Amino acid sequence: MLIKHLPCGLSPYYDCGYQRIPHYPLKNEKVQINCRIEHLHKKSDVFMVWTLDGVEQEKIKGSRFSKDNDDRAYFSFTLGPFPKSVHVTYKIMARSSEAEVSTREYSFDVLTRVELEKPEFVGRTESSIWMVYKYGESCYGIEAKAHNNIIRLSSHSGQKHVDIKVLEKIDGYEYKIDERYSIKTSKEPFGLFISKDGEEIIEISVNNMALALNIDAAGNVYKVSQSFRMRGKGFYGFGEKFDRINQKGLAPKSHVVEQFTNQQEKTYIPMPFFFSEKGYGFYRDTSYHSDFFLNPVDSTDLVDVKIECLCKRRGLLFDDYIFLGKPSFILKEFHKLTGAPALPPKWAFGPWISANGWNTQEEAQEQIEQLNYHSIPATVMVLEAWSDEGTFYIFNDAKYELKDGSKGFKYSDFTFEQQCKWPDPKAFTDRLEENNIKLILWQIPVIKYIEGNKNNQLYNDECYAIENKYCIMNDDGTPYRITDNWFNNSLVLDFTNPEAVDWWFKKREYLLTELNVAGFKTDGGEFVYDSSARFYNGKDVEEMRNLYPNLYAGAYNDFLKKHLGEGNGVTFSRAGFTGAQKYPIHWAGDQLSNYSELRGQLTAGISAGLSGILFWSFDIGGFAGAFPTTELYIRSVEFAGFLSRNAVSL
Repeated sequence: MLIKHLPCGLSPYYDCGYQRIPHYPLKNEKVQINCRIEHLHKKSDVFMVWTLDGVEQEKIKGSRFSKDNDDRAYFSFTLGPFPKSVHVTYKIMARSSEAEVSTREYSFDVLTRVELEKPEFVGRTESSIWMVYKYGESCYGIEAKAHNNIIRLSSHSGQKHVDIKVLEKIDGYEYKIDERYSIKTSKEPFGLFISKDGEEIIEISVNNMALALNIDAAGNVYKVSQSFRMRGKGFYGFGEKFDRINQKGLAPKSHVVEQFTNQQEKTYIPMPFFFSEKGYGFYRDTSYHSDFFLNPVDSTDLVDVKIECLCKRRGLLFDDYIFLGKPSFILKEFHKLTGAPALPPKWAFGPWISANGWNTQEEAQEQIEQLNYHSIPATVMVLEAWSDEGTFYIFNDAKYELKDGSKGFKYSDFTFEQQCKWPDPKAFTDRLEENNIKLILWQIPVIKYIEGNKNNQLYNDECYAIENKYCIMNDDGTPYRITDNWFNNSLVLDFTNPEAVDWWFKKREYLLTELNVAGFKTDGGEFVYDSSARFYNGKDVEEMRNLYPNLYAGAYNDFLKKHLGEGNGVTFSRAGFTGAQKYPIHWAGDQLSNYSELRGQLTAGISAGLSGILFWSFDIGGFAGAFPTTELYIRSVEFAGFLSRNAVSL
C-alpha cells in the first residue's frame, strides 16, 4: 500500500484528488484533506491522527469518494472550521492485517484575513512616498518611487521594515512625472492616483478595497490581495496565452503548467505582466503564484484589476512596476528589468524537421536523403528518440563499461554494433554536417525512475545524485520525486547547485565536442510540484516552481556558450517564465492537429510576442491526434512563415 497526499495539489486548475482544500485555510473555513491509496488491502482501516496546538485529538476515519478505481482508492477527511488562528499537524494512516503504512507528518496554520482599508499615515522621504499600514504589532508599507516614466511600488511587511522615524507625514502629495503623466496621493480618503493628460488611468483607493493580507498568528504574510482601478479596452501580455489576446474580463494565472493539448486558459509560459492601450504597463516582480482578475466596471473602459499573490512571509514581498508610455517603451523597459532577448544563430531561422518516432540511424538518415531528393533546404534536424531512454546522454544500444556515477563519458568509451539502432553516430553527424544541417537532441531535466530498472548506469547516476544532493530535496532531507503523471517518481536536477550542474553537463560534453551537436530541445520543466521541497539555494518550490524552466534553459544555454561560443548554439523550450526571452527559442508545446488548436497557437504566439518573447514557434500541422488534413497543413505552413522556427513535426 502507498498513500499519496500533496497539500498544494498538482495544479491550480483542477483537483488532483489528494490535496488539501484550501491549501492555506482561513478562520471559519472547513478544511478537506484528501489522499490516494494505491494497492489498498481489503478490509483496511484508513484514518487520520492529528493535533491542535500540540494537543492530540481523536482520530478521524476516512470517507471514500467518487474518484475510486480498481487500482486507486481515494479518501477524504474534514477538519474545522476553526474560529481562531491555530496550528494543526496531521498524518494519514492505513492499516490491514498484513501491513500498516503512513504518510509523513504535515502541518498548517489557520490564517486570518486582515483588510487594510486606509494607511496609518502617508509619509515622504527625499526620494519616495510611503503608505504605512498597521496590523497588530506589525507594519505593512508600500514605497512609491518615480523615475524616467517608471513608478516602482515596493511592498514591505514586518515591524522593522518600515522605519517610521524617517518619514515626514503628509496629507497629500502630487508629483509631475513629465508633461503628460503625474502621480498624487491623498490621505482622507486614502488614494494613490496616476493620470495621463489629466485623466486618471490608475487608482488605488479605499473605494475599491485596495489591500488585504492573509496572516498567521505571528503576523507572517502568506498572501497579499491588492486592487487597482485601471482604464483600458485591452489588457495584453500575461505570457503565452492560448485563450485570448485581450485578457480583459478573464482571470489569468501566473503559474507554469504542463498540459497535453487543449491548453485554453492554461500556459507553459506565464508572466505577471501586461499593458493597455491607455499608455501604461504593469509588472509584478515575483516568482510566486499570482492570480489576476480583470473585471470590467459597467460598460465603461474602467476595469477593477485584483491581484492575489503568494509571497515571502516578511521583508520585501515584491515590487510592482508601472511603465508610462507607448508599448515600445514599455517592452524596452520590461526587458531592461528582466533581461534582453538573445539572438539565435542564423541557421536557426531556416526550416526544421522533427519527429519523435525517428529512433534509428537508418530512419534518420533516410530523412536527409528525402530532403536532398525533394530539394528542401532544411537547416536543423531534431532527434527525440535517440537515447537509451534512461540516462538521456547515451545513444540507444551503445555498448560501454559501467562507470561510477561521478564520471562522464567520451565518445571512445562506446562501441556500436552494426545491427544496433545507431551503428555509427559519428558518421551520421558528419553526414548532417556535410548537408549543412545542425543537430538538436531532446533532453529532460530528470534522473528517470524506471520500475525494475536494468540500466545500471542510470542506477549509479541516481545513487550519486542522491548522495550528493544534486536533486531537489524534500524538507525532511529525502530526495523529492515527481509526484504524478509524466516521469512519475523521477528525481529532478537542482540547477541552483553549481556542482550538480557541472556533474550533469560533464556527462553530455562529448555530444558537443565530438559529435557536432548544436543545441538541445529542453522539454519539460513544469513538474516541480511539492511546495515544501527545497532547492540548494535555500528557497522552496513555492518560490522556485515558476523559475525552474528558466534555470533549466539557462543552464543549457551556458553549456552551449562554453563549448560552441556566444550565439552558435540554441535551445528550444516548452516552458518558461518572466525573462524567458533570454533563452530562445520557445515553442507552443503539444497540440492536436485541428483548427481550434491552430487558432490557439496563433493567439499564443501573438500573446507571447506582446509579452516580450521574440523567438517563438509551433509544430507545423500539430503534434498529436489525427493526421492533419492537407488544408490544415497548408494553413500551418503559411502561419509558420512569420515565425523564427519553421518546424515540420511528424
